[in-house]
Amino acid sequence: MPEPPQSGDVAPRTSSLRSRLEEVRPSLDDWNPTIEMTQPVALPARHDLEAARAEPMGGHVDGAFLFDNIPGMIWIKDVENRVLKINRWAAKAMGIAAQDIEGRSETELHPDRADQYYADDLKVIRSRKPIYGIVEKFETAGGEDLWVLTDKIPILDAAGEVKGIVVIARDISKQKEAEQKLLESQDRLELALWGAQMGSWEWVLDRDRFFLDARAASILGFESKSRELTTDQFRALVHPADVERVFRNLEGHLNNLRDFFDTECRIRHGQEPWSWIQQKGRIVERSEDGRAMRLSGTVLDVTRRKAMEEEHDALERQMQHAQKLESLGVLAGGIAHDFNNLLTGILSQTGIARVELKMQEEGVLDLTSSGVDEHFNKIESAARRMAELTRQMLAYSGRGKFEITHFDVNEVINEIVYLLKASISKNVRFQLELSEDSPCMEGDATQVHQVLLNLVTNASDAIGEDKGTITMRTGFETLDQEALEAVPWGQELVPGKYMYVEAEDDGCGMDEETQHRLFEPFFTTKFAGRGLGLAAVLGIVRSHRGLIKVKTAPGAGTVFRVYTPAAKALPARVEEKVVVRARPVADGGRFLIIDDEKVVRMVCGQAIRTLGFEYHEADDGPVGVEIFERILSEGEESLSGVFLDMTMPQMSGREVYERIHRIDSRVPVCIMSGYSEEEIAGQFDRDGSLMFLSKPFQLEDIERVISVMQEVA
Repeated sequence: MPEPPQSGDVAPRTSSLRSRLEEVRPSLDDWNPTIEMTQPVALPARHDLEAARAEPMGGHVDGAFLFDNIPGMIWIKDVENRVLKINRWAAKAMGIAAQDIEGRSETELHPDRADQYYADDLKVIRSRKPIYGIVEKFETAGGEDLWVLTDKIPILDAAGEVKGIVVIARDISKQKEAEQKLLESQDRLELALWGAQMGSWEWVLDRDRFFLDARAASILGFESKSRELTTDQFRALVHPADVERVFRNLEGHLNNLRDFFDTECRIRHGQEPWSWIQQKGRIVERSEDGRAMRLSGTVLDVTRRKAMEEEHDALERQMQHAQKLESLGVLAGGIAHDFNNLLTGILSQTGIARVELKMQEEGVLDLTSSGVDEHFNKIESAARRMAELTRQMLAYSGRGKFEITHFDVNEVINEIVYLLKASISKNVRFQLELSEDSPCMEGDATQVHQVLLNLVTNASDAIGEDKGTITMRTGFETLDQEALEAVPWGQELVPGKYMYVEAEDDGCGMDEETQHRLFEPFFTTKFAGRGLGLAAVLGIVRSHRGLIKVKTAPGAGTVFRVYTPAAKALPARVEEKVVVRARPVADGGRFLIIDDEKVVRMVCGQAIRTLGFEYHEADDGPVGVEIFERILSEGEESLSGVFLDMTMPQMSGREVYERIHRIDSRVPVCIMSGYSEEEIAGQFDRDGSLMFLSKPFQLEDIERVISVMQEVA
């Protein structure tokens, strides 16, 4: 093995080497360690290197200063793998003085890695070409491994023969550590996406390209191997009904109106039906002027979740329907019980009156007019009560117009007391303790009916088949801020005077868990729920700016107290009974009755005849129109008005009205219906010739309508 070169052999070539270094690295400040050198470096004579050490470079920096202060580790080695020269950075890293390193081979300095280092040296020597960017480990004096980026450049003599190599190494341990952390982070992200069954995407705006990972491409059903698609290609995948919403959401994020891009839409997945996906993302790169350059995000197949939501919604609708049927079934049972009682009274009073009249005819009984009137009064009273129950049933079913009015809550309770009693078990006693001061409120009376009925129904359920008592109270209470905030189901309300309605029962009471779930939708302690449910009750109360307090304990009964802001008392009403008498016209006057129910035509006709008028009748709409047109076309007699049923087969009351109104709009028409006037009126273009008569009606009602018809005519 040849002896290592002496320092005197290298020194003469320093000046030439310094000139070459100045050419490839003009200044230390602008030095780039990865710059390519296209020409090999010629090794100067040793006496040139020694001469260069003796004189400053260009009179400013000498070669030794430049060699030692270039930021990096530098070795100059011969072809036998011996170190000829080493700078202070490399010596410091190795932990050995430079003079103890120079002249020694890599085998002596790094016995474990000499072969690895020398293998790259041989490539440079044999090819006479530099090798850049070798990433390898370098062992420091303390036994620590540094990651270094190494360049190896051949040193040629004047004849072009390789005499050695220059090795430049830079510490990249921090970069490698950052890369490793990034890789680990990417691995964790991929694992999280895999676990969540998500795909990832990236959208480069200036290139108009979506880049998808394998899972995202699979979710979108995009089969291209490149996993790249344009905006137009993505738009074509989206369901036409969802396109505008998706891109409006995207534009909102691009214009800084939304923090994230977050949307759900349907996409065409190959030949399969439409699939649902959820996309989330945000801007991750902007230009210097703030323009969005790149977005990154995730995509998730939510088809199964959407199907479950639809199934859940369908089950909710079925439950609502079942609850409504259950509720109506209970109410119908209670109403039927009351109706049977009332019908019993009507039939018994009718039978007694008939027997007494027959006995009077036979001279057995001397019947006074007051006795007959008493029977008729009882019959009439029972019929009125039945009509009231029917109206309340219609109100409960929602067949009416919601309207905010100012009303006395005591009066509302008294109006529906029959319905309240009909909705509870017959073993339960119902009692009222209403405030003497009128508790007034502003709201929709029909919704208040529903709240009251639901509270009473729940109280009855709590008592069950046992005997018990339900007490309904009204009153006033002043609530401060602390009292308002103490209610867990409350809302932001203003302290002040509130009126309340309270429903108390002595039933089973509720435990703490039940109380917490009390106002959850569809929650019930019964096998089958009924009524609106307390969640709906709470919604109605909140819409009236109110709140609900509940006091209960197992075995101690329950008190529901509903608060709403107290309103001013209603002004005293002066009731005046105005009796309007119909005036028979000279020819007696004639009316047309159109109704498919024979009993209605009979009752209405008898009332008209009792008042001194004549009438025609039709059992359906087409016949009624035909009679109306014939009477007016013949001109032999005129019509004073038409009594028209709203609900009929073949032709509805509205259709009949439109037909006869086109024939002659001057003839007054009275619509007869069991529904409210507010509900029916919305189906007609009202004018002065259209009136309304609520079923059931009496002689006085017919007389009032005829009187108005005469005034209109």
